[in-house]
Amino acid sequence: MFQIMPLLYKAELQKAEAEAKFAEIEYLNTKQLADSNVVSVNELALARAKYDKAIAEMKLAQVHLGFTEIRAPFDGIMDRFQVRLGSLLDEGALVSTLSDNSQMWVYFNVPEAEYLTYKIKGKKRQHHESEPANGEQRTVQYPGLVQTIEADFNNETGTLLSGNFS
Repeated sequence: MFQIMPLLYKAELQKAEAEAKFAEIEYLNTKQLADSNVVSVNELALARAKYDKAIAEMKLAQVHLGFTEIRAPFDGIMDRFQVRLGSLLDEGALVSTLSDNSQMWVYFNVPEAEYLTYKIKGKKRQHHESEPANGEQRTVQYPGLVQTIEADFNNETGTLLSGNFS
């Protein structure tokens, strides 16, 4: 969704990678010299410690780079931005909102005949498959499951209001 100063932390990671490579080369050279009894075991241990430290700093730089990306915990629809590009933000500041659209609540009228079919089939299975109609009485593109139907019956239209259609 957003990135916060990625160039700074990419440069920090590149620097840490270069230092780790340098420390690795230094360690391998010291190891060869230690195997030939040219340098002491302590010198080899110091080179190994320097190499391990450089690896740890590289991993830390990778973690810092990961903090530059703000990712959404789920797929959805992002609202407008609450701040402008380049604005200085305080910790916890609201940047935008994200709406979870994995389940939709659709309200539509259910004809009495379909309600009675739902009640009969409802005893056999938990949810009733349906295709809600739009204003022109054509069914919409995505069928779903009727999970609740309100109890208020409209005598004028012969329908009940339905909701939680997922």
